[in-house]
Amino acid sequence: MGVHVVSLHDKVEIEAFVRRNPLRHLFELGDLDERYWPHTVWYALEGVDTSAVTPLTQADVPALEALYRESYPGNAFSSQSVWTGWYYGIRDEDTIVSVAGVHLFSPSYRVAVLGNVATLPRVRGRGLASALCARLCSALLLQGVEHIGLFVKADNLSAIGLYGRLGFETVGEVGAYTLESSRTP
Repeated sequence: MGVHVVSLHDKVEIEAFVRRNPLRHLFELGDLDERYWPHTVWYALEGVDTSAVTPLTQADVPALEALYRESYPGNAFSSQSVWTGWYYGIRDEDTIVSVAGVHLFSPSYRVAVLGNVATLPRVRGRGLASALCARLCSALLLQGVEHIGLFVKADNLSAIGLYGRLGFETVGEVGAYTLESSRTP
């Protein structure tokens, strides 16, 4: 199944989606009002159900740190990143089981870099990361972002497959290098 960015124009279809969870989509419901409708643009990634995705807040940081310890040790997560407002999660009961966020968001330059995508091992293979990345990309597009990128380790074949299904293309390969100080005491 392919996933494509689409512009939405059917107000009834949009309303039906956001009314599945109206408290989660208060702003979206408000944008359907005749005063705002002519000034809004709606995007979605077609082919992915994002209804279980919820925005995360600073209150979720301890749960995120626990998720990353189990599913993505050594990642570059910083609790400061959650303040950007660009972190989304999927919960099983009260537990965050999958997450996606951004390393960078620049409204001025209209670019964003996805990052810290992780799913607990016990629920992998269910399309949770796909739903999160689709919702995150849709939200970024709504904010005027024109270019969305990400970095993924070359040996993470499942993530590379996921991003390919969402429409991402490989544009280059990057190495990671360090330079140690050779100062002697």
